[in-house]
Amino acid sequence: MGAGRPKIEALGIRTVYARFGVMLGEKGALPLMVLPYKLFAGGTIGSGRQWLSWIHVEDAAELISYAAEHDEICGPMNVTSPNPVEMKQFGQTIASVLHRPHWIPVPEFFLTKALGDMSLLIVKGQRALPKQAMTAGFRFMYAELDFVLKELLLHKNGNKSQS
Repeated sequence: MGAGRPKIEALGIRTVYARFGVMLGEKGALPLMVLPYKLFAGGTIGSGRQWLSWIHVEDAAELISYAAEHDEICGPMNVTSPNPVEMKQFGQTIASVLHRPHWIPVPEFFLTKALGDMSLLIVKGQRALPKQAMTAGFRFMYAELDFVLKELLLHKNGNKSQS
């Protein structure tokens, strides 16, 4: 990756390097992160103090499109929500949305086995802000975690039950 950057940029080609946070959607990490709560066994992962930089999958797609259309965006770009949360808050929000308890700690090895390499962002944490996107005027449709989780967990496919 490092060797390719100077050659492309030397040709005057604007280059954007998307760095993705945990994408929240109907697939991916979210269903596995929610599963313990659906089984009434959800709780904090690790210390709970590790940061989770997340983004709704639709905002991620819109941001990539926005970056392609806005020349002022170049170089590394964080594709994340402007509101990262600590893992404990993330779990508490899931519990609140699903009306489930947040009480049994989730061992890191469980997520590592279930998610593989995807688990690194969850168990180690990363606080990344989308500074370039915000400076360029990008507007997030899904900036608040509570709203995102309600949309994904309660309202998908018209299902408004609290399964």
